[in-house]
Amino acid sequence: MLTFEPKHTQPFTFEHACQLDAPTISEEISRLHNSLRVLSSTQKQLQEAMAAETTPDVDLQEAYRENLEVIGSQEERIVMLRKALEARGAAVADNPHYQDQPLPLLLNLPRNPAVAVGLPIILGSLSGYPTAKVVKSGWYESLRAPPGRPPRQAFGIVWPILYASMGYASHLAIKTYDTSLSPAIKDAALTGLKMYWVQLGLNLAWTPLFFLWKQAGIALIDIAALTSTVAAMTHTLHEPTGGTSTYLLAPYCAWLSFATYLNGGYWWLNRGTPTGPATSFPRREE
Repeated sequence: MLTFEPKHTQPFTFEHACQLDAPTISEEISRLHNSLRVLSSTQKQLQEAMAAETTPDVDLQEAYRENLEVIGSQEERIVMLRKALEARGAAVADNPHYQDQPLPLLLNLPRNPAVAVGLPIILGSLSGYPTAKVVKSGWYESLRAPPGRPPRQAFGIVWPILYASMGYASHLAIKTYDTSLSPAIKDAALTGLKMYWVQLGLNLAWTPLFFLWKQAGIALIDIAALTSTVAAMTHTLHEPTGGTSTYLLAPYCAWLSFATYLNGGYWWLNRGTPTGPATSFPRREE
């Protein structure tokens, strides 16, 4: 049987919220977010039940209306509580709802747009720097290249742009996570942000795998996983960011698909060479 919470009989105002101490406010915000998840699930069940009815069910319609009012009431309470928490000088991200998340630093870094954009650019440059001499060494020209390989200089232009785009997408994700009142949207934004850090790790691992250790096969597995993760991240963040992140990440997805083809081509064409097939796929600093 579908149930819903009773409506709050007393209006909740900013003055009421200000009478609570910061820990109590934080706990109440966390409790309300958990309650909203249940209410949202109930609302979906009510919608499905109403759609299945051949004739209007007055009881279902009333339950739907009252459940919707409770959702609106709780969202208003969260807004008031957040304002009260900020008025006390405590960041909303300091409440237990956020502290319970793994590695809070990974949530805090992209909150600053400059850090969000600059960090992947810096990490990408550091990852590729040791390979610059390797790429320019004699064995590069001796390897068979797959058709369609772009000039080496193109990689140094494309990658900073892609790093900046993915970084700003991470900023949009955490911004949505911090501000949205919808539990479903918050969960999607958090999931997308977790995917962002996973894909960044896979991205940074590719260069040493391919150039320093000359493991084209392992690098191919890495970049295939990277491409899949970025595609899933793009899909996950589409709704939470209103589609903006998709525009930022679509070029990244396209480039990774092409890079996967190049990696696979080098691996296939240079199987069994003495130096290994992993020594010639150009990237970033070339």
